[in-house]
Amino acid sequence: MNDVTPQIVGLLQSALGVRVATVRPPEPPEEFVMVYRSGGSSSRFVDEPRYLVHAWAGNDLAAAQLIQQASDVMLALPDDISNVAHATQDTMYRNDLDGAHRWSAAFVLVVNR
Repeated sequence: MNDVTPQIVGLLQSALGVRVATVRPPEPPEEFVMVYRSGGSSSRFVDEPRYLVHAWAGNDLAAAQLIQQASDVMLALPDDISNVAHATQDTMYRNDLDGAHRWSAAFVLVVNR
């Protein structure tokens, strides 16, 4: 597996200007993005990881805007990480089941080994 997660975290952090991590901290800031690999498939030549991205903010509109900005970054990964050949957004949805102002999106990448 050719893990591109650290590069994704760095690109999101730089583009969004908010804290980005792979796990939710015990006391997260009001605006925060979490990104992590949540599955996918692999072959001898390519890795096809599925990434989930969650964006929290102080209100629903701000969270929606933050996930859209994160989506723009994720979809541009083939331009920014040399071995990422393709990026597709699978879904984007409001994820406020716990009462938080959160939006989420899922992406599938094609990463050359």
